[in-house]
Amino acid sequence: MGKRNQNKKYQVFVSSTYTDLIEERKKVIDVLLSTSKCIPVGMELFHAEDDEQFNVIKKIIDMCDYYILIIGNRYGTINSKTDLSFTEMEYDYAVSKNIPVLVFALDESVSMKSEYSENKISSAKLILFKEKAMKNRLASIWNDINMLGEKVAISILNAIQEYDRPGWVREDESVRSGNLEKDAVDELLRSLNIQREIKLANELTGKWGITAIYKLRQQMNADCDTDLANTSKQFDIIAFGLKSFRDSQDAIIKQKIREGLKIRILSMNPYGDFIKQRSIEEAERHIMTADTQLKDSIIGLEQWAKNINNTVDSKNHIELRYYNCMTLDFYYRMDDVLYIGPYWYKKSSQQTVSYRYVRGEMFNIYEEYFENLWEDERVTQKIL
Repeated sequence: MGKRNQNKKYQVFVSSTYTDLIEERKKVIDVLLSTSKCIPVGMELFHAEDDEQFNVIKKIIDMCDYYILIIGNRYGTINSKTDLSFTEMEYDYAVSKNIPVLVFALDESVSMKSEYSENKISSAKLILFKEKAMKNRLASIWNDINMLGEKVAISILNAIQEYDRPGWVREDESVRSGNLEKDAVDELLRSLNIQREIKLANELTGKWGITAIYKLRQQMNADCDTDLANTSKQFDIIAFGLKSFRDSQDAIIKQKIREGLKIRILSMNPYGDFIKQRSIEEAERHIMTADTQLKDSIIGLEQWAKNINNTVDSKNHIELRYYNCMTLDFYYRMDDVLYIGPYWYKKSSQQTVSYRYVRGEMFNIYEEYFENLWEDERVTQKIL
């Protein structure tokens, strides 16, 4: 093996599920930066839920010299076309491109936090994925964040010695100021811009608590279902008729209420002046949705809440109030997790962007916003 250029910098893609491994990802990125040889790349704020987003990620992987996979206790969001998680798809793609892959899997003896539990199908897929990844010669086990950092530091330096990768290097090292080839400059600047955006995203995540952005509200349903399964105290909602939710979650809501869950719902007054306007706004292709359709859906929500309250016991575990004003934001607050999003013109509610937050400044702002609305008798009318 020839003598290595000591001034090379290597781009390293860091892959994992996100919400359960935020601190671990930060540790790995810090370790890579501390080597002075690595430029870490991770799609921190991109919630890969469609092929278009995954194509962007593949282009980033193509630019990388090494690929690090961190496996925790979650399998992650599953692509409906491939029946694989996007994390596993990233791994398979890196392997197919012959990029050296370093795998770090959490010891199975380490217990999982309840809020990150998944269904049986995802858990089974995680076992198979881990078995596949651990066949990699550069795979190891970690059981805490410090051990993970130590193993990454040793493994990446060994990989750099073992696998000769293109990296980034000056064209003429004899000139102190140096000049990089134009193509390399362009690629490096793109990489640095990505890192700048990632750093900003990390700061926003830490301060504001944002953990996911969904292009379509329907794409958040799997994560939302997982969060609902782990909700035990308070579920606050601003929405319309919630018909799909009522149809799919009726049994779990009844069970949660028996276990002590309290639910508060704010919905537009179906007998008010704003319901027809919202029906016009939501209609696509300028075909007006009959305002009775939205009205009937909200009335159905009221009847559903009454039936649940009467079925479980005589207490009003579900409180319902109607608001008399223009359309409010969609709002799901389940204990310490919050989903919000707008209602758009000429778009149904499932076809608009949504955001997931954990406790942070934005969570607190929206929590106060809901409480103020709930208590304002000028705007809201108590139904249940």
